Amino acid sequence: MRFTLLLVLFLLGSCSNIKFDTNLEPAATGFMQKNVADERVQQFSAEQILQLNATTLGQVEAEFCQNEPNSRKPNESYVISQLKAKTAQRGGNGLVLDRCVEYNSALCYSALRCNGVAINVPG
Repeated sequence: MRFTLLLVLFLLGSCSNIKFDTNLEPAATGFMQKNVADERVQQFSAEQILQLNATTLGQVEAEFCQNEPNSRKPNESYVISQLKAKTAQRGGNGLVLDRCVEYNSALCYSALRCNGVAINVPG
């Protein structure tokens, strides 16, 4: 009994550095990253960050392209989620949204582009 327990503990300890690959599609992985970023990254106004002693990490930009008239329309909250994911990739925990603009494109039926500033708020 003791030998079996020691053997199991040894095997578990030796497997601690194993990397597990998933068969998730890149879109699913991106979706999960965006959801995690939505939880970790808060949106602030320009006035708020002056009081928070935040560090600026740079501009972030994201867009959504509606390929066909019957496909999903551009959604501002989805594009802001992309901005939050890019902010988290830079090590930030805050986003100051600058603006979102709908525009016409030769490649898109309808398109939406948002930009902002990734920030890191201490504490």
